[in-house]
This record gives sequence, C-alpha cells and structure tokens, in this order.
Amino acid sequence: MPAAELSVKQPPSPASLPVLIVGAGLSGLLLAQHLSALSVPFVLLERDASPAADRGAGWGLTLHWSLPALRELLPPALAVRLPETYVDRALTLTKSSRFPFYDLATGERKGCSPAVEPGRVVRVSRRRLRDLLTTGLEVGWGRKVVRFAEEEDFVTAHLEDGGTVAGRLMVACDGAHSLIRQALLPHAKNHPIPVGAMGLQMEHDAEQVNRLRALDPFFLHATSSTNNSFAYFSLLETPDDPGNESGKYIVQLVVSWPLVEGFLGRSIVTTVPDTNKARLALIRDIAQTWVDPFRQIALELPEDTEVKPILLDDWPPPRGFHTTGRIVLMGDAMHPMAMCK
Repeated sequence: MPAAELSVKQPPSPASLPVLIVGAGLSGLLLAQHLSALSVPFVLLERDASPAADRGAGWGLTLHWSLPALRELLPPALAVRLPETYVDRALTLTKSSRFPFYDLATGERKGCSPAVEPGRVVRVSRRRLRDLLTTGLEVGWGRKVVRFAEEEDFVTAHLEDGGTVAGRLMVACDGAHSLIRQALLPHAKNHPIPVGAMGLQMEHDAEQVNRLRALDPFFLHATSSTNNSFAYFSLLETPDDPGNESGKYIVQLVVSWPLVEGFLGRSIVTTVPDTNKARLALIRDIAQTWVDPFRQIALELPEDTEVKPILLDDWPPPRGFHTTGRIVLMGDAMHPMAMCK
C-alpha cells in the first residue's frame, strides 16, 4: 500500500506516522503485507536497487511449523496463491520430503524425518516466494538506511541519498548482518563458525535429476564418515516453472567441510579459494571421497559453473535480551543462525 514519506522538521502526531520497515527480504515483506491488511501505514526501505539485485534468490526453503502462521499473516488473496511458490507444485500436492540423511562415503541412508501428509511440509522457491510477497506493495528500492535517531515519540531514518523518513516505530528486517543491530549493539559481533562452505546451481535433464529424486523428491543431505565433508542437494525449479528458460531441472548443491588441519590430507587448513576455478576444483577434490551418485554429480559440473562462497556465522541474543525505545529487531536481524553444515 502507498505510504507517504513524512518530513521530520515539523513531525505530525506520532499516531499518524508510519511504521518504518528496514529490509525487503521475506520477513520485511511479510510484515508489510500484514500491516497493509490491517490498514496500518508503513514505509518499506530496501538498500538493493531492484529485486534483481537480491543476493539470496537462488535458495529453496522448507516451511513446516511456520506454515500456518505464514498463511494467517498473508492477506487471503495471497494465501491462496502460496502453491505458486512450491518447488514442483504438482508433486508437492501428493508427496512431501522426508529429508533423508546419507553417508557420502558409503551411500548408506542413516536416517530421515517422520512421514507427514502432503501440504504440511513444503519446499518453496525463495525467489518466487519473495515475488509473491512483493505483490501490491510499494517498495523503496535503493533506499539504504545508514543511521537513525530516536526521539521520545518517533524515530528518524537517515538514508544514504541524504533523505530522511520519520516513523512511529522502526522494525529492522535487514538480515543476519543487520546494520541496525550493529548500531544498537556495537559490541555484539557475529560469531564466525569454523566451517568452509560453497554453493552452486546446476542444470539437470530428467535422467540426471532422477538419480537424486530416487533418494528424495525434494531435498537430501549427507556427511562423509571418512572426512566430515557435508553436502546437500535441493531441487529448486522444474522445466515447467515460470521464468525457467533453460528447460532443465535446477538443482542446488552446497558443500562444506571443517576448517582444520589435515582435511583431505593437507597439512594446512583448507579455506574457501579466492577464484571460481579453484572453488570448482576443490569441490571435485572433496567429491573424490564420496560414492555415486553424489560423486558423479559433483564431478560432472561444467567448467563454467559459478561457485559462490558462503559465510557461516551466527549471533545468539543474550538471555532476556530485548530492545528498548522505538527500534525492533525481527527475524535474522534479531537471531541470525547459520545453516546446519
């Protein structure tokens, strides 16, 4: 919903000021949708210049215990469209992932989650979920908040372009490395996790993807019993998904390993390489210790595959911690957690 920006030179009464939402990720957009449904004015500020600049678009997400809350917070017209975001919508309506866990060194399945009825646990495309949550919202793209000032009755966001916006409340939805949290708590630094990690997307035809889907239709993960390397494979898109111009299945692969001496028999700690070529070579070296189909899939990666480094860190908030004044931390800004690696 449109929300007028308000000058702070002569601020009106606090009751008429909007809620300032910093960050147009999933949590910020969901909050904006809910405030819109409640007719609460807001201003949504996002540092990226456009949706295309989203740094995390190529991920899949599992929705389980949060799914009922998501449906409740969404306006009804968007809640009924949630299946548009499902990874392989047709299959999601009849099956659900059991998230099997394998030994990469032997191929043995070590465990899986209990079976649940279809629709209670779903895998969604983060990109398509973000697109759905953006529907009908006015997003302030390219409006980076660089600092803020709190008064008794309102808070002012100062933007990188020199502008200011006043609000009755500021909700920081600006992610795991929240600038708002860092300003509030300058000594609360994220904790690095001693694990190296890299991620990539790969295109598969039906025959290739069936090697993985025979193990689970949506998602599987595995750890090597010989060297503690870890990998997960996640289906992101099918050839029939809107926006998929490749005509292939899109699969995500994430590989991680402990940052310790001796990994792969090396005398030094194996860190994430600086170049894409070296990252791809490292994945192939790690995969040599796996069995098929995991090994074969990794070794088949084309030379032009883009491999992205993944920073793993977290920040557990202190027991009893809560913000004061007119600043609220939400989602990863409040409790950043690394993926299980």
